[in-house]
Amino acid sequence: MKDSHLKKSSPTGRFSIFGALGFALLSSACCWLPLLLISIGVSSAGAGAFFEAWRTPLLVLTFLLLGSGFYLVYFRKPTCNPDGTCNQIDHRNTRRNKIFLWIATLLILPSAFFPQYSSFLIQEGHSSPEQTASKKEKTIYTIQGMTCGGCAMSIKAALEKIEGVASVEVSYEKGETSVHWNSTPNDKIVIETLEKLSYTVARKKG
Repeated sequence: MKDSHLKKSSPTGRFSIFGALGFALLSSACCWLPLLLISIGVSSAGAGAFFEAWRTPLLVLTFLLLGSGFYLVYFRKPTCNPDGTCNQIDHRNTRRNKIFLWIATLLILPSAFFPQYSSFLIQEGHSSPEQTASKKEKTIYTIQGMTCGGCAMSIKAALEKIEGVASVEVSYEKGETSVHWNSTPNDKIVIETLEKLSYTVARKKG
């Protein structure tokens, strides 16, 4: 009778699952990374635009690796040696891998598609009646290059640092920002500030 032995856990399968999770996080970094950098006081200039340019390739790699993980866990056949002996599947380890795979999948999907639903989770700032009474003027700017609601938050934080700005409202859906001033509006500084963040900006007429 030919001997057989238990099949060990596949390091390739684990690599596929961890790799898919890592690429999923990177694919949505265009949205969450600027928020993280702002929260720790670091400039987020160009971070969102860089990862947005690589979003599609990263998503492709994410789902290729995730698909590879499902293949290795569910469909890969035991390997056989030249002498005809085959590895015996360790069913306990297989169950663990399946649980791990589905947990990873539940983490990967929300991470990969975070830019699509982030605007519903991020509340845009609104000003109080007291603030409105003290404002002299409002200017509106169109913004090209926002990829999700996280961009709106990074824009708001950057513009609120400008001297003379009373409050800022940013709409990801409309692709524009409204700047309320306590002093004379300064279009140049607004445009320069947002262009440093890799956005294309123009003052809205009318």
